[in-house]
This record gives sequence, C-alpha cells and structure tokens, in this order.
Amino acid sequence: MFDTQNGAVADCPVFLEGNMEKVKKHTRSGALRTGVLILTVANLAVKVLGFAYKVPLNALLGDEMANVNAACALYALLYTVSTAGIPSAVALSVSRARAAKDGARIKRLFDGTMTLLLAVGCLLSLLLLLLAHPISLMSTDGEGFLCTVAIAPALFFTAASAVLRGFFQGFSLLTPTAVSELFEALGKTLFGLALAFFSLQSLGKPAPVAAALAVFGITLGVLMGAAYLALFYKRHAPALLAPLDAPSPQKEGWGAIYRTLLVTALPLALCSALMSLSSLLDAGLMRPLLASYYGDEALAKALYSDYSTGALTLYNLPAVLITPLAAALIPYVSGAAARGEEERAKEITRATIKLAAVLSLPCAAGLLVLARPILSFVFGADVNMADHAGPSLSVLAVAVFLAAVLTVTTATLQAMGRARLPIFSLGVGVLCKLLSMSLLVSRFGTLGVPLSTVAFYAVSVLLNLVFLSRLRLLRLRPFDTFLRPLFCAAACGGMAYFSYRPLAPVLGSAAALLLAVLLGGVVYLLLLVLTRALNGREIALLPLGKRTRAILENVFKV
Repeated sequence: MFDTQNGAVADCPVFLEGNMEKVKKHTRSGALRTGVLILTVANLAVKVLGFAYKVPLNALLGDEMANVNAACALYALLYTVSTAGIPSAVALSVSRARAAKDGARIKRLFDGTMTLLLAVGCLLSLLLLLLAHPISLMSTDGEGFLCTVAIAPALFFTAASAVLRGFFQGFSLLTPTAVSELFEALGKTLFGLALAFFSLQSLGKPAPVAAALAVFGITLGVLMGAAYLALFYKRHAPALLAPLDAPSPQKEGWGAIYRTLLVTALPLALCSALMSLSSLLDAGLMRPLLASYYGDEALAKALYSDYSTGALTLYNLPAVLITPLAAALIPYVSGAAARGEEERAKEITRATIKLAAVLSLPCAAGLLVLARPILSFVFGADVNMADHAGPSLSVLAVAVFLAAVLTVTTATLQAMGRARLPIFSLGVGVLCKLLSMSLLVSRFGTLGVPLSTVAFYAVSVLLNLVFLSRLRLLRLRPFDTFLRPLFCAAACGGMAYFSYRPLAPVLGSAAALLLAVLLGGVVYLLLLVLTRALNGREIALLPLGKRTRAILENVFKV
C-alpha cells in the first residue's frame, strides 16, 4: 500500500455493502470510474506539488532535510495509528444507514465519531508536543526537536478530515477527498517553502529553524484541507440527508457505534501502521547504522537526507498509478464475492494483480537503469544527490513492483473479509526488515537499507499470495501474469539505457533522458500489444479502458 494516508484502496469497496443494486447501476453508468479518474488526477497533482516542495527545499536546506523527513515519517505513523481505517469504517456505516434511509442514524454516527476522533487527535498532538524532545533524541540526536513540534498540531486536523472523508465516501462522493488532498499539498508547498525561505533569507535564522517552519507548512496544509471539508459538509450535508427521513427503530448507543467502528477500522489501521513502521525504521535506524559503518556522523546524516529526499520520493511516485487502479477494481471483487460468484472473483483478482504488474514494471525498469540521471535531472542543484541516492534508487526499483502487488493483494484480502491475514504478512515483513537491516548495512553500507526494504516487500507479497492461493481466492498464471509484462519491461529498460548512453554526450543529460524515457515507453507499449500481455477484458477494467480497447481493436485487431 503505497500511500496509506489516502485510504483509496480500502475505502472504495464500502460503497457496495448494503446497497449493491445501486452500486451496480452506479458502476454501469461510469460514475465510479469518474471518481477514480478524479482521484488519479488529484494524486498526480499531489505528486507534482510534492516535487515542488521537496526539490527547492532540498536545495535550500541541504542535509537539514534529514530532520524534515524524520518528522514526516513520525507523523505518518501517528496519523495511521489514530485515523487509518476510520474513513472506511464511517463510509461503511453511512452506506448501510443510507440503504435503510435512516438519516438520523447517519447524523448520530457522524457526531459521535467526530467527537471521539477530535479527542484522540488532540491527545496525540499534546503528547507529541510534550515528548518532542525525547523522541527527537532517539531519531535525530535531538536535531529534529523543532520539526517534531511543528508537525504535532497536524494530528488534530487530520482526525477531523478522516471522519469527513468517510462521510462523503459513504455517499459515493470521492471529489471532496481529492480536493482536500490538493489543498493539503498546495498549502504544504506554498507555506512551507515561503516560511523556510523567509526564515533563512530575510530573518537570518539557522537551518534547523527554517526546517521546522517548512514542516509547519505541512500543518497549515492539513488545516486547509480540513477547513475545505468542513465547509463542504456544512453546505451539502443537509441536502444529502434530506431524502433519508425514515425513523430509526431504536436509538443506537455510543458504545455500539464505537464498537462497530473499531471492528471495521482496526485491521485496516494495523495494516497501514505496519507500512508506516517500515518507513519509520529507516528514519530511526539508518543514521546510527551508517554512522557506525562509515565512522562519520555528518556523512550518515547527508546520506539519509539524500536517500529519504531523493530515492524514496521517486520510489513512491508510481503509487499514483496503482492506488486508483486498486480503488477501481477491488469493488468488483467485493461485489462478485457478495453474489457468490467465486470464479469471477478469482479472475478479477488475477487481472488486478496483472494490471498492477503491467503499470509498475516499466516504472521499475526506468528507475533501475536511469536512477542517476533521473536524480540529477530532478535535483540538479544538489551535486551529491545522484552519487549518494542513485545506487539506492536502483535497488528500490525492485520494490516498486513488489509494492504494487502488495497493494492489490492486501486490498483483495480486505475486500474478501480476510483483513487479518495481511496484518500477519506485513508483520512478518517488518520483522524481516528489522532483523536484516543492521546485517545488510554492516555488509553493504547505504545499499543495506533499500535491500532490507526489498526483503520486507518480498516476504509480505509472498505470504499474501500464499494466503490467496490456499483460500482458493486466486488462480494465478505466472507466465501470463508476470513473465510477459516482465519481458516487455526488460525491453523497455534496455531501450532506455542503451539510448541514453550515446545520446547524453550529444544532446545533454536532460534532453537525452527525456528522449530515452519516451523511446522506452513506446517500446513497452508496442510489446504489450504484440505479445498480447493484456487482453481486451483487462484493458476495459482501467479508467477510460473501454475507449482504449476500442482504439486498439481498430488499429491492432487485439
């Protein structure tokens, strides 16, 4: 699960429960695909804004980015623990109440959940403020204290956003979630960069203060997203609830509401927390392990800064393709299972995994063979970025594919009512990462960290596939599902690599890189068609897939 804060994979299937006939009609009309397209566009915009935040900030702060990234990793974990799964749980309860036309129950559910989550968010924010110093001592030798303080208030606002997103998703409205994510990214970029630049250039403050103000921009962005959702709720909630006027047969107590939320949200939250814990291990262990290996704390800080800012940022980029894909396809699996159509559920699960492979493998191939020029192109102002993070990004390229498969297999198990199984898979994966990280760093230095990440994903994916197979929820055909796309991706990577090398001295690195990526992409698409790595039914499952299939049928007769 690439982006655990979005909740897109987990949240979309809840629209089906208790309202299957409406969802069938909704899906046939294309409204669900429209929502997924909106999420895809929003995710792309968020990624672009993320680059617009990190690239100039890295040039501005240099190695101080290590403390910014450590604070963000801690925030991601606490956010996950406190609110992950809440949008899904709220949306599920709202959709069931909608099916019964019980607007009073929806209002009571919303009020109770909002009260609880705001209390939890407030408590976590206060705890993080009070414990900022000892936490920063453990992760950054005390250097990240101000960054930790700056990110603490964001937990309160994200709690409100989680409940509001779940409410709207329960009404099959994905646009508020997408727009609020845009506001968060826009606020982070604008305020974070402006505050950091003003602090350094105009006030002459030291880099740690500028880093903390850059992190505070994230808090302001989260506030903007929450404010938008609150205004949208105030304006549109009465109209959404107006048709739902059936009286509740009995008034549901707060205990029953919270038990329902806990049962639904806890497995999803644990999965997300384990994913965040994997990133937090990098933030907490990488610097001391590298300092011990190289005997130089300043070098260890610089290597972690470049790894977390450069390699991890680019590694996470393909998630923009995979997360909306899973959000679009998993409801089909849930719907087929609810109707007792086991064979169809198996076929859709296989197609989902195959599409994840088809989308992620060329990204992995490109990052594998062009890691250094890509980093130089994106972070041109940082002369050390390509040298420090290039080899690590090449290793992480393997994890791009594994993470994509993990995303869809985890979401499939959750959609099939087996949410505890991916918790076990991820838990074993985290344990494997924890045990292997120190061993691999002591042997390979910086490369040990991405190698431990690959081990985490490989173990988790393998266990998920075993569970799906043994439960007979998956009919996996390895050659068709993985090997054909892998062959196409290998050719794509080869074309990109062997075209970049001779073109770079002639055209310059940037122009050669863009041309090499274009040529690799063309080769990949042609081979997908010629080898029939995707059939018409699988293409049609993509957003705009029916139109794409029609074009391909006319041109290539696929």
